Amino acid sequence: MSVWDQHDDFLAEQAALLAMKDGLEVQGLLELMRNAYDKARQATDSKYLWLSGKVKVEMRDGEGRQIPPPYQSVKDPLPEDGFYSTALQGHIGVIFDCDSDSYPDWHEAMVDHYESWQNDKLENSRNRFEVQRFSRKEIGRWLQLRNIQSAYSFAVKIETSLPLVKPVQSDRGHPEQVAVCVSPLETQEAGRAEPYKTKEQDMQSLPKATGRTWLDKYGDYVVEVQRTGKFGTAKDLFKALEIEARAGRGPFEIGQGLNRGSLVIKETGKTLALKTVQNRLPEILKRARRIP
Repeated sequence: MSVWDQHDDFLAEQAALLAMKDGLEVQGLLELMRNAYDKARQATDSKYLWLSGKVKVEMRDGEGRQIPPPYQSVKDPLPEDGFYSTALQGHIGVIFDCDSDSYPDWHEAMVDHYESWQNDKLENSRNRFEVQRFSRKEIGRWLQLRNIQSAYSFAVKIETSLPLVKPVQSDRGHPEQVAVCVSPLETQEAGRAEPYKTKEQDMQSLPKATGRTWLDKYGDYVVEVQRTGKFGTAKDLFKALEIEARAGRGPFEIGQGLNRGSLVIKETGKTLALKTVQNRLPEILKRARRIP
């Protein structure tokens, strides 16, 4: 087993050196990766701008007929030939993993997270290609899509006594995947990738889990904060929980890094997003109206 087989993600330069034996081909592959990453990042920005209503342009074809905008729904896919870093996939999963049927303030939540992400990128230069890390699944998917033969198999499955990959436990008590819009599925056979699946297909294939949800465990505290503040929106309630967390009170702490914008449950390390609070707001309000 190579030491690289124990890595879950790589810098683009590391991936190019592993994939290509010739120095000129390494540089050529790096340039392709950089362009594909820029395309993925720009497409993410474009999708947000269209869905947030910040771009209002009437598009027409060569014959003057009106054509629909490139993005009309959060479910519209991003370009398949983009090269998506783990950080970019995480932000895509948060920004676009929402719809108006799930909760009424999805648009506001999308805008808040995107602008927070943009400010974070500008302050820390985290969008620079050189510092991006790419999962072995994404590298393998992208190389296969471009029909690039790699000297190193990024689809290697590492066998150990403990599983290396587990479904991410959501706040709602069941496993879920992050940023499924661009992540391929890893296979045991080197060089092969399974067909893309929609989020709904992925969720159906995951085992169902049972147990207490975050609201079962910490609901009394959240309800008391709501009862005290009598907040009218989930966003106001979430801000109050953030204030409590910054003061060191309650079961939550402020998320850092990729968890920025979320609360983190001290006991488990799991994240609690504004979207999750919005989903459970009717139940929280109902409990808060009860006489304690």
